[in-house]
Amino acid sequence: MTHESVATVLLIEDFEEWRYQQRKLLFAHPEWKIIYEACDGAEGVRKAAELQPDIILLDVGLPKLNGIEAARRIGQASPQVQIVFVTQDRDKDVKDAALSIKGTRYVLKANAASELVPAIASALAEHYTAIHADEDLRKDPYCRLGQAVHSWKVDVDFGWIFTPIR
Repeated sequence: MTHESVATVLLIEDFEEWRYQQRKLLFAHPEWKIIYEACDGAEGVRKAAELQPDIILLDVGLPKLNGIEAARRIGQASPQVQIVFVTQDRDKDVKDAALSIKGTRYVLKANAASELVPAIASALAEHYTAIHADEDLRKDPYCRLGQAVHSWKVDVDFGWIFTPIR
């Protein structure tokens, strides 16, 4: 994803009503496009490898392959992808296991209305930085060693705003 393009999102959720709720939340952000909806962990792993989304919204309690194992497999195949667990599971051990996987965030479904958009925005900022940092450092003649090429801020109403640092 670049700051001029649309970020691609893969939903992996077995409950149709919750997929609808996530679509509704993301619909308000035209800079984010849902490219596929998987109903189980195994399908989600296959589609993540095939579609290479920028971000994945992933439930923990999934049929065929649980979300934590799916995230591990996705991370091995696509280490640049960012994952936001969106779950009703409040268990501390489950949360710790999920957050031990690189590039993950954890949002409870009960808090999704207020926490999901900022979690996605934060994950995309990390994704953008990881993917483009080396490329930007080589291309930007104004870049100084140790200085960020872009700064960004979260604006819940407008999504991400990228500003070049000069």
